[in-house]
Amino acid sequence: MSSQDFLIRLSLEQSGLTEKEKERAKEVYIYDDKDSAILKFILNYKLNYHQQEKIIAPIFNLFFDENEKKEELYMTEAHLKELASKGYLGSHTHSHYPLGLLEPDVVLTELQVSKSYFEKLTNKSINFLAYPYGTEEVCTAEVAELAKKAGYEIGLTTKRGMNTIHENPLLLKRFDCNDLPGGKSYRDLKNEIFN
Repeated sequence: MSSQDFLIRLSLEQSGLTEKEKERAKEVYIYDDKDSAILKFILNYKLNYHQQEKIIAPIFNLFFDENEKKEELYMTEAHLKELASKGYLGSHTHSHYPLGLLEPDVVLTELQVSKSYFEKLTNKSINFLAYPYGTEEVCTAEVAELAKKAGYEIGLTTKRGMNTIHENPLLLKRFDCNDLPGGKSYRDLKNEIFN
């Protein structure tokens, strides 16, 4: 089923998005076609958790066994402890909400719950955070302040670029691995140049 068919079938009308939101969807999901980008934008930025679950859960359950996929996709506690012992474990929040679109008390809870869980499990301090979705809408100065209040020292956005000494360490830019040598867009560019 195509993304457009999916949008129609679920009555998720593109017309419900402004032209600016449609453009933003294409900016956020640059490796997706227009309809896929709009679908992802609606699911991730426009719907609340309960609306998302109402749509996604029946489809997921139609094709997958949740317990089987859980075993296949998620790390075990032993994996988490090993990462933490090497200083490689950070948080991605508790529920994977777009933080900048939430009330401050909900943001703080999202940040604290995951940090507390990992610290109790691993007996290590968790100081790193990769923001869900990582865009400017969700990685605001207010969210960075709440992350600092929760005890984080480093926060990674999905904004592309290099950082300077003057950057807020809780709003760091990074490079998408698709943009680097060997990545998807690098390969596409290389193929365009040499073919």
